[in-house]
Amino acid sequence: MAVKDLTSISTALSTTYDLRLVVLSLVVAIISSYTALDMAGQVPATQGLARKLWLGGSAIALGISIWVMHFIAMLAYELPIPITYDIATTILSLLVAIALCGVGLSIASKRPLGWLALLAGGTFVGLGIIGMHFTAIRGMRLAAMPVYNPLFVIGAGVFTILMSIAALWLAF
Repeated sequence: MAVKDLTSISTALSTTYDLRLVVLSLVVAIISSYTALDMAGQVPATQGLARKLWLGGSAIALGISIWVMHFIAMLAYELPIPITYDIATTILSLLVAIALCGVGLSIASKRPLGWLALLAGGTFVGLGIIGMHFTAIRGMRLAAMPVYNPLFVIGAGVFTILMSIAALWLAF
């Protein structure tokens, strides 16, 4: 069989989820995001070094909460083939989440909070989640090629950004 023929072969792998880990992922997301956004609520009331510390702590807490929730969900995803993760790419995914959440929280924590700042801040937080997800997926090492439905990816991205805007609106 020629190499060209191999690229046209497509076999779907059977996947399952460990429901216990999915539920744990949701619980972690709710509790940790609430904590991080509650911390971020302190940012507008502070100035100088205190503001920077609250903002940095909030960005780190939110980025880590998103990252931990994601990786618990990834552990829930079961394939019939072994999966490992590249450590450098996995750490990069954490840094992407922290950095973009920090930018979003910084924008949204300025007073007075207008709609444009809320939309921009929520968009950055949403992009942090999306960027973290695709960076983490890139760090997966497995003998399979992921296939994405572009409409589903776009819909999930829009939903992520809208929920990030809503979360910042509730926090600030």
